[in-house]
Amino acid sequence: MFSTDNYCIVISIGTNHTMYCRCLLSSIRYFGIKAPIYILNDGNKHIEQLARISNVRVIDTKEINKRHDLKLTGLLNKLNLYFLPEAGYAYDYYVHFDADSFLLANFESKYAGKEFDFAMMQGGILDFSDKENLRIFNKYAYDPNVGRKELLASQIYFSSGHFIINRKLLDKDHLRQHRKEINTDFSTDTFFKFGDQGYLNFYINELNLKGNTILIDDIGLYGKEPNMFDYKDVINKKYDSKSFIHYTGPSRYAFLFQHNYPELLKFYTKLFYKYISKNPSIRRAKDAIAETSIKDIYRLVRYHLFK
Repeated sequence: MFSTDNYCIVISIGTNHTMYCRCLLSSIRYFGIKAPIYILNDGNKHIEQLARISNVRVIDTKEINKRHDLKLTGLLNKLNLYFLPEAGYAYDYYVHFDADSFLLANFESKYAGKEFDFAMMQGGILDFSDKENLRIFNKYAYDPNVGRKELLASQIYFSSGHFIINRKLLDKDHLRQHRKEINTDFSTDTFFKFGDQGYLNFYINELNLKGNTILIDDIGLYGKEPNMFDYKDVINKKYDSKSFIHYTGPSRYAFLFQHNYPELLKFYTKLFYKYISKNPSIRRAKDAIAETSIKDIYRLVRYHLFK
């Protein structure tokens, strides 16, 4: 059973997503979520300050990759969570968030007290009688026809960035069996498309067919979807229709003010620096700035001057 004291949050982050991750971390704290947070860092050199938020630990992919020979980097970074239990970070459930997202509400109440093996947080069921749905699934997941005598009538389809998984489903043997079919980047020349996206959809659909308890939720918005709510409702904690925003490639820009919902990005960014400034390990404000890249500083200055 999922409860507030038997899970951790895992955030996978690569290069160029630090400014979003600040917002994610401060939004988690803003909504009173106290779960331990582990950041799987893949090549980001300006990440030390993220660990100044309470309950946050940064784990370099090189550290976890020493435990296996699967080269889980790039788009496969989040699959390193399969090896967190044996690294000493053992929980009943793991809640994964891509770094390029932030909370709109506290998601815990949606799952607390429920028995499930896996919860997809952004997606749904695709009816394959609609050829466009089948095309999308083939393009962004895998060919559902392969290995089956008949085309399935429908299939679960979800974003691999946001999900909750029970520890018992972390099947390392299954991952090893299919590792050669998964690319570390966005190339689609293998059976599984878009790295972990195709693999996780394949694995969870297999489990669903075997009778595992899969929760099919859609509690996220994509950053490209504008004007879906009043940002003041989020700040005042009165909004709960969706639980997070996910800034995928089409919705990312160089500066915060260029994004949809820039008011929330600004609000959470300010909160981040407020939170870390209260950390006793930081003696002066410039200690935080010293760990920020020149590019990030420029973005923040430009945002405040030219918003």
